[in-house]
Amino acid sequence: AVVSTQSTGENRCHSMFPHGNMPVNVGYNVFYSQVLRFSNICSQLDSFLKEVNQLYRLLAGRAYDSNKLKKTFKDLMLKRPEILLKYKISDIQEIEELAFVID
Repeated sequence: AVVSTQSTGENRCHSMFPHGNMPVNVGYNVFYSQVLRFSNICSQLDSFLKEVNQLYRLLAGRAYDSNKLKKTFKDLMLKRPEILLKYKISDIQEIEELAFVID
């Protein structure tokens, strides 16, 4: 499947997480890799947060553990501090609060 790097909405996220008998752990690993990918392709913090939040909401809506998704995100930010530097974020808690908003 071809995935556009532009923000095209929820259809892109749905194609990355098909319904079916996918092991749950695979979903968390894909979340990690997609957040890393978003950090590489999104030059603006707002775009990055929008993509992360959209994926987070999709997975939380599919009964993925919200706390485990947040831990996965935090682990990535700790392992790759250059992401925080790119967006001029000095406190990891600041980006966590912005990334995990559910309306």
